[in-house]
Amino acid sequence: MHHRVADRYRNGRLLLAGDAAHVHSPAGGQGMNTGIQDGYALGRAIAAGRLDAYEAQRRPVARRVVAFTHRMTRVATARNAAARTARNIALPLLGPRPVPGHIGPSTSPGTAVSSRVSSTVSNCRSS
Repeated sequence: MHHRVADRYRNGRLLLAGDAAHVHSPAGGQGMNTGIQDGYALGRAIAAGRLDAYEAQRRPVARRVVAFTHRMTRVATARNAAARTARNIALPLLGPRPVPGHIGPSTSPGTAVSSRVSSTVSNCRSS
């Protein structure tokens, strides 16, 4: 597994974002989110004419994500028997927990359906 962050996100008119700016394993599940956030921040920086601020804002985020991903990868690929045993005991204890507000424990986070209807939706339905 390679974990890298570009030394610079800008070189003149060349700008990097997403996978061009940082690459890491999928451990931790943050790669796509970080890339989308890069694109959003770059768009805002272009619109505001503040391209130099883009790298200062996004590169530290990528460095933190890559460091976290690196740690997750090391845990997942531990070669030491004691480390693997500790990981295998700890992970089930830290596993999925019901999220407050969800339908039930078998519902995956982010998939719950709310029976509550906002007033905006109610007003749209009656039109």
